[in-house]
Amino acid sequence: MELIKLVDGSYGIKGRNLLKKSYPLILENWVSQSSPASTIDANVLYEGKPTVKTYLGAGLIYCHRGINANDPSKWIPMIVGQTYTYSMCIKVTDTVTHNNILPLHFHFANPGDTSYVNPNNIKISGTMKIGEWSIISSTFKSSKEYMRPIIFTAQNPATPVNIAWIKLEYGDTRTEPSAAPEDVGDVINEDIKYGILDNGSLFVKGRNLALNSSPNKVDSNDYQFLVIRLASLPEHGQDFTIQIWGKLSPEMTAFRAYCHSGNGNLVPGDFVKTDYGYICKGTWKSKYTDTNGLHEYDDPYLYVYQLYLDQLTSNTKSSIEKVMVTFGHDEYAYSPAPEDMEGVS
Repeated sequence: MELIKLVDGSYGIKGRNLLKKSYPLILENWVSQSSPASTIDANVLYEGKPTVKTYLGAGLIYCHRGINANDPSKWIPMIVGQTYTYSMCIKVTDTVTHNNILPLHFHFANPGDTSYVNPNNIKISGTMKIGEWSIISSTFKSSKEYMRPIIFTAQNPATPVNIAWIKLEYGDTRTEPSAAPEDVGDVINEDIKYGILDNGSLFVKGRNLALNSSPNKVDSNDYQFLVIRLASLPEHGQDFTIQIWGKLSPEMTAFRAYCHSGNGNLVPGDFVKTDYGYICKGTWKSKYTDTNGLHEYDDPYLYVYQLYLDQLTSNTKSSIEKVMVTFGHDEYAYSPAPEDMEGVS
């Protein structure tokens, strides 16, 4: 699997088709807008498989979640400013309009928008030859957060065409046609973003490493407040972030966290107050040196403790409702570790 760095700092899979049920093209996520209606054509084959016959004119419209909706939040999520390549294999029986927005057409919008716009920096390539399978493509930069792909021209009368496949992918280079991972049994969440760890390996941004991170509410005025078991052990020197949803007792001065029997205190130390609780951006320490030499630990636990200046004078307790531990120094909305989700192991 080859990765491509995206403009938001995350990584996508190079060549991944973002359009489901599009190689080979079938009438499932793609809905007919044409008259006559689009059909599966067993008489015109591509690589031995039937193709879709439609009419341009109106052609086809892509329904990302199986819903033909004008609400942009139901369309394909896009990264504003990211370059994409949009391509199609088509056989025409007559001249078909081919320009920056036809027949590879699109709507771009943000949630709540009532009008649609085009993307930026559109460049087209390829030529449609009558009676031959032809590949045409368009590269552009997304101008909005969501896209609805459409195969369309304004021709009247409409021209019959056959389409073998359609593809939308990251980057400015068209790769070979391929099915969306979801269509071949691979489970890939379209909202997942990837990052690269210091050791060069791939990680899922926002993936909670804390197991059992939303237990029954923990209330305590003990020094050692909470022990967190991690699903994946960070390497020495790796940046990571702890987020706590909870409250610190007024008698306490700070939450702190450490790993490895106190010898791996996080940097900078105290958690910072947020609108939902507290956050600490630290660096994992699995090694330290003292007069006895180098010590290395392989301990998949984090220990959250709380500080107070004097003896406690009341039973006022701090509380924690849920915890996030993530690679990197970004902040995320809460989600449990995949291991704690029903049906995920």
